[in-house]
Amino acid sequence: LATVHFSPDPDHVNQQDLLNVDYRFDSHWGGGQWLAGAAIFKNSFGQPSQYVYGGWLVRPFESAQPLYFKITAGLLHGYKAPYDNKIPFNDSGVAPAILPSVGYCYNRFCSEFVLFGTAGAMLTLGATLP
Repeated sequence: LATVHFSPDPDHVNQQDLLNVDYRFDSHWGGGQWLAGAAIFKNSFGQPSQYVYGGWLVRPFESAQPLYFKITAGLLHGYKAPYDNKIPFNDSGVAPAILPSVGYCYNRFCSEFVLFGTAGAMLTLGATLP
């Protein structure tokens, strides 16, 4: 829905065209649920990019059950010259990434506020499949 960069740059693109798929496993640990996923999107500089990850989702407040916290960690690909140095550890074209987020679901629709490092944040909207 929206992307904000904390230090705007004239080269930044704020329309990511994000398509993300999460699979939530039946496995639970530490009060949370394991998940895996993949995303395709345009990075902050309009380059086609991919993120493949594993993660953990937790709903810590029983009184606010649709509220959840999620953290994912995985590999990010797609930052190419001249922007390849805009993300850390991108020496081989693939860089590690950790993305924390907070989400809220109403029926089958979920929205998440996602931080992408110290670069910015985005607001997403999606639907769960039965």
